[in-house]
Amino acid sequence: MEAAIRWAPSPSQDVHRYLIVDVAGNSITLNESRSDSTGELQSERIARYDKVPNFTAFDWSRANNSLLALGLSSGESSLVKIDIEQRSIQPVLTFPRGTQRKCNSISFNPDKLLAVGLDRVRNDHCLNIYDVGGGKEPYSKLCIGEAVSSVRFFPSRPQEIVAAVARQTLRLYDLRDPSFGTGSTGSSVYTRQVNNIAIDPLDDNYFASGGSTGDPTVSIWDRRWLAKSNMAIGDGAGSPSVLDLRPAIDNSQTSTIWSIRFSGLRRGRFAVMGSSGAIRLYDLSTHSMTVRPRVPPSANYYGGNAWNGPQYVSHTHDIQYPFYDKVHGHDESTRFIAFDWIAQGPAEGQSLMALRLTREVNTLKAPNPQFVKVTARDEMALAQDGLKVITPRSAYQQSADDALEVKKRMDSRIRPARQSIPGHRGRQSLDTRPLNAQTLETLREPNLTLQRTQSWIQGGPPHMISPLLKTHEFPDALALINIHKRRCMEGYRLDCARNRQIVKDDPDLERMWGVINRLESLSAKGGMTSETMDLSFYGVQGVWKGDLGESKNRLLPGKTFSTAAFNTGLEYIGSLHGLTLLDNLDKKTYWKRMLCLELCGWCFSAQAVESKCGTLLEQRSFYRAVALAVYQGHPDLALNMLRNLTRRNLISDTGVGALLAAKELNDQQREMCSWMEEDATDPYLKSILRYIGSNDWKSVTEMSTLILSDRVSVALRYLDNESLSEFISSTSQTCINQGLLPGVLLTGLTETAMPLFQAYLARSSDIQTCVLATAFTNPLYVSDMRWSLWKETYFDLLQSWRLFIERTKFSVEHARLAVKKDGTKLIPAQPRQISLRCVHCNGSLARSATDSHPKAKMSFDSPVSGIKSNTSAMAQKVADASGTTCPRCGRHVPRCAVL
Repeated sequence: MEAAIRWAPSPSQDVHRYLIVDVAGNSITLNESRSDSTGELQSERIARYDKVPNFTAFDWSRANNSLLALGLSSGESSLVKIDIEQRSIQPVLTFPRGTQRKCNSISFNPDKLLAVGLDRVRNDHCLNIYDVGGGKEPYSKLCIGEAVSSVRFFPSRPQEIVAAVARQTLRLYDLRDPSFGTGSTGSSVYTRQVNNIAIDPLDDNYFASGGSTGDPTVSIWDRRWLAKSNMAIGDGAGSPSVLDLRPAIDNSQTSTIWSIRFSGLRRGRFAVMGSSGAIRLYDLSTHSMTVRPRVPPSANYYGGNAWNGPQYVSHTHDIQYPFYDKVHGHDESTRFIAFDWIAQGPAEGQSLMALRLTREVNTLKAPNPQFVKVTARDEMALAQDGLKVITPRSAYQQSADDALEVKKRMDSRIRPARQSIPGHRGRQSLDTRPLNAQTLETLREPNLTLQRTQSWIQGGPPHMISPLLKTHEFPDALALINIHKRRCMEGYRLDCARNRQIVKDDPDLERMWGVINRLESLSAKGGMTSETMDLSFYGVQGVWKGDLGESKNRLLPGKTFSTAAFNTGLEYIGSLHGLTLLDNLDKKTYWKRMLCLELCGWCFSAQAVESKCGTLLEQRSFYRAVALAVYQGHPDLALNMLRNLTRRNLISDTGVGALLAAKELNDQQREMCSWMEEDATDPYLKSILRYIGSNDWKSVTEMSTLILSDRVSVALRYLDNESLSEFISSTSQTCINQGLLPGVLLTGLTETAMPLFQAYLARSSDIQTCVLATAFTNPLYVSDMRWSLWKETYFDLLQSWRLFIERTKFSVEHARLAVKKDGTKLIPAQPRQISLRCVHCNGSLARSATDSHPKAKMSFDSPVSGIKSNTSAMAQKVADASGTTCPRCGRHVPRCAVL
């Protein structure tokens, strides 16, 4: 060992330190890295220890990062303390030697023990175990007259050691049991790979060892096998190792294994460095398939045994080629002589730091394997290093906040000319549908895929990036793709008030849940039930038409429907809610209009109007507050708000107050209202000017830019019966055809709402909202096959998201809603969800005396199909009774217990 480099064994997230141990220069240097973006590790020296006594081995304590152990060439062991605050490295303790000889290996355990492996001296121990805090005498002495070339503690078993003894044996020791492994064949194995022992910290059942000088072989061992084995295998027999890598590095010129280091972040990954400067990465994997050959294997004339173990090498990669390589070679004076993994950050794309002969430190990235896939259309997809990963732009815990931030960024990129379009509003709904094929096709450039493929095959630099990936909106689209899952995780179920907060980024959804919340509160405790019928979750259209339609459970037991009974029921419901009587309403449809106004949220008193206008002012909906006061017949309140808003410079003085205060307008003033309306951008200011100029409420109801509840309220309050019927019918049909969610105010949650949600689903793919909104009346009042299909699809979606708890909560809440007036539950209790099933045929393992299903003998995919069974019928019955075979397919099942 000429020099070594080590990353801090217990690094922090904020501080990145590493150690350079120069054996030839007798120095130890502690560095702190700052940046590794250029490939050359930029660092700052923290402390340095010069003129170190000649040493041949070292180790850095994982339990105490300030403690370093040195194995001196004289056989002594020295403890060195690293003081970060004082920026110094000083020796603190030296363990004396017995007979002078070289120290070959030294190792800390995860606690406070130190193992020292020494060269052979007759009648003296060559493996000493010291207690760092217990004095200078060895804690335990092992290996009398046997040289120890390498020694390591197991990370999760601090009292167990693996040591390379006598240059031909690997031996296990358990310090808790001195008689264990003291030379018995039950804990040792003969091999020539006895150098550079390295243990996988993520699975310390496996460790690696390298060959001697000129033998670039690496063997992988299983500690459990060594602990139980009683074999001593020489050269003439097969190797007891799990895997043998012969050679582990390029051996076109004589090379020796200098270092073996495990990743520490990815199980089974390690790298090997040779004396030629080559570094090769290995990924180990394990398969679970049992190999059962049906015919004897053919004779092997080349020697060796057939591979039949579960472990295999899944990937290899040459991170650094030897200096003499014909293609990637370089000057021998710049070759690497040491390396270590940077055990920090994600496992994918983990980096290594390597030390050159010139003592220059570089970072090397462990590349991911190149991805090659053949698609269903016989196209080959290729990916290489440097592939840019675009992640969703999510900065908030609530999905609505992320969506609002996306909307803000989109608005900032809109051209000024587009922002000045009349009717533009600040907060609009976002289309969260996934990107479809047509959208992606419009962003594709001709022959771009062919150009990238040719460049990749020729080894050139990556070609231009797809225009789709270069757009600023792409991370925003990724953030919105999973918005439905995030809503579900935030509690998006059957709580209307909570749902309004979750979907506050979408005004249509927010208004729809506001309407459903009002319908639910009005229907609570029989609030929409008369002596003959139940109008719970009815909308304006159903109340105005005076028809129960095809809804079930609307008529109370023993009652019949009639128009007179319907009108009487409306009057009874109105009296339940204590509605304040209004003037100038048609007497024939008086209670229909009153109840519909209540559904729209009409304020029946001046105090209620003033309170609602104050809430709108707090939300900075200034003109809507003024318009609401005008709609509900309180012009004095509207004038007062206009005066205060103008004085506070919250709105500009347009002269609307003077026009509103005038009792009559002349033709010139009406014309001025017309052109002021054309110049206005706020829809509610337009509605005020339109009413002042025309003195016609019908023109206000025709403004589709107003919120639907405000338009319907004005129509119910001021239009005649014929105009109102026409307005409700046409507006309801428009909402149904276009799938407009605020139309729930008109349709209610009756069977009329199902086509509306179907159109909304086709427009937005938001099956989540469709299921949740219609769950209030399905199956209690509505029986529609579409809802059952929607619910099953939504449950499959929750299953794919693995949101099992959220799915169960929805089922429980929905079952509480589906209860009739007499207490009858319409949704039966769910069957038990847990059952034992066969791992082969997925059939239930429950046994029944009346089960008449025939047993399958053996399926075609069985690894032993076609082989005649010697089990007798009596033995089969015994096996069936003991529960060791599946009653369906007859195959053996594993024994298990459910706790």
